[in-house]
Amino acid sequence: MAERWFEERTEAGEDADLKELAHIRTAAGLWDAMRLFGGVLYAEGVPVAMTMASAVSSQCVDVHFEKAVGAFAADGAFAAINQAFASSEAALPYAYVNREEDMGVPGLRQVKEAYRPAFKVEKYYGMAAD
Repeated sequence: MAERWFEERTEAGEDADLKELAHIRTAAGLWDAMRLFGGVLYAEGVPVAMTMASAVSSQCVDVHFEKAVGAFAADGAFAAINQAFASSEAALPYAYVNREEDMGVPGLRQVKEAYRPAFKVEKYYGMAAD
């Protein structure tokens, strides 16, 4: 899934996409060690979306990666994989699903707001002093 996602994005030439693909590969290689779980959404027998997550506490699961490809990416695959994952047996023990940072992207922020978050956590950034 991640490889296909990346191939669709290579025209954009984004170094960030290459880095994200590397992170997904690393996480997949450490699946058991990181205690990851997730799922793949299929349409007509072909994978069109995926998600990878892990527990951050006894109450919260954190979605690290969520990707969709092809026309399905614009046609509801993200909402479908999100809903399927949140209602899956793997996620049911957790009260909260952390959707992570929207990075200030207006469309992504709007979608995340539509999920009606129970609460938001203020993020802070810092630098080490010289």
